[in-house]
Amino acid sequence: MTTIRSPMREMGYRGLSLLVRRIAGEEVPSEHLPPALMVRGSSTGSPPAGSLSVGQP
Repeated sequence: MTTIRSPMREMGYRGLSLLVRRIAGEEVPSEHLPPALMVRGSSTGSPPAGSLSVGQP
């Protein structure tokens, strides 16, 4: 299973900071915080029995 992790705390911090600056009359640029890709092996299952054996028929 693959999922993404969004930096929620950082998004909240930056969002509030931009809002306060905007209320104060400043022009604020839009910002983008990229999500982090997280590959989880919990749903991949185990390899078939014997598939890791080397040199055995």
